[in-house]
Amino acid sequence: MISEQFVGSQKKVLERTISEIDVQIRRARKIEDLGSSESENTQEFESLAENQALIKSLEKEKKDAQRALELIAAGNYSICKSCKGPIETGRLKAYPMADKCVECASKKK
Repeated sequence: MISEQFVGSQKKVLERTISEIDVQIRRARKIEDLGSSESENTQEFESLAENQALIKSLEKEKKDAQRALELIAAGNYSICKSCKGPIETGRLKAYPMADKCVECASKKK
């Protein structure tokens, strides 16, 4: 069983992570005007595609962090969603959004 102190520190980490992700998403959404030449437009379209991929990745990470906060609120943080066993503290320190133990996470989906 993990301590309330550990859960509290993880909650702070997750809240900070969400705030940082929000900043990154806002930055990525700033779209500059298209250039006047075709070559500038091509480069900017490529940058736009990269930004959209980045935003999608950040939104998934944010959703995972929010889900971890929901698990904390429900008292289910550190419980593997697959086997219902404990998620190792070291894994949660390394990846606070983990919802599976190492063994279950390493299995093919």
